[in-house]
Amino acid sequence: MRTLPALLCATLFVTSSSFARPQQQTNCDVAGLYQQIITGFEEGHPPALVQVTDCLDKVPGMNANDLKPGLPWIEKAIQSPRLEVRSYGFIGLFAINRRLDSESLIGYLVPIIDQSINDSDKHIRAGAISALAQMKPAPPESAISYLLADLQSDNELAPGIVFELVQIDPNREDIATGIAAYMTSQMTTPKERIDTLNALSTKPVHDGRLIALIAENLTSQSEDVEIAAIQALGRSGPAGIQAARPKLQRLLESAEASGRVRAAAKQVLEQSSAKQTP
Repeated sequence: MRTLPALLCATLFVTSSSFARPQQQTNCDVAGLYQQIITGFEEGHPPALVQVTDCLDKVPGMNANDLKPGLPWIEKAIQSPRLEVRSYGFIGLFAINRRLDSESLIGYLVPIIDQSINDSDKHIRAGAISALAQMKPAPPESAISYLLADLQSDNELAPGIVFELVQIDPNREDIATGIAAYMTSQMTTPKERIDTLNALSTKPVHDGRLIALIAENLTSQSEDVEIAAIQALGRSGPAGIQAARPKLQRLLESAEASGRVRAAAKQVLEQSSAKQTP
């Protein structure tokens, strides 16, 4: 049976089966639900998971005024000493972040959410990053500032933070500067490099500093790192590929590069040439 923190982790990336159902028209008593969650775990009779997900499934379609009484209880839940209660608190935040007005509802919680980046549970830490970054229509400036500060202080979470910042805007000056600083001074292990480069490949990157730092990984002596760098450059578009073309060409002609690396470099160069052909 999947544990609640593991469910939280899955909820970060894949909409749960409950959330995927058509939204119900009736409201969810969010305040009552989270009072029941908090007291239920304290007294040994927590609500069933299906009860929680059925209620939270209604959150995206609720009137904001009907939802607001529940926000202090979600705030209390994410600060609970019990891991299960904190997990339910973040699942509530994810439900709210499915709304187009989530920033106006939970933006005031940014400093409290950021404290959870130091949580003892890895799923809660990852949940805090997503909750900060995925507010709509856009995360508040304070959330971006916290994420940029967290990026420089926690290597374990850094690739996940890079991913969320890239979704916001990889070419925004402060975001590009923060990612570049991390890549320059803290991105050391092959896994960190691969995860960071994969994050940078999810959106077109045009910032010259980031393009140069991505290209530096073309000579990493690690096949997986080099392929991740090639893919990130390919996503950056013709200008990014052109800036790294000499290194890509050397990689293509290198007898030491693996067949996979040469094939990836050839594909990116050919695609770039095709796009430039009138």
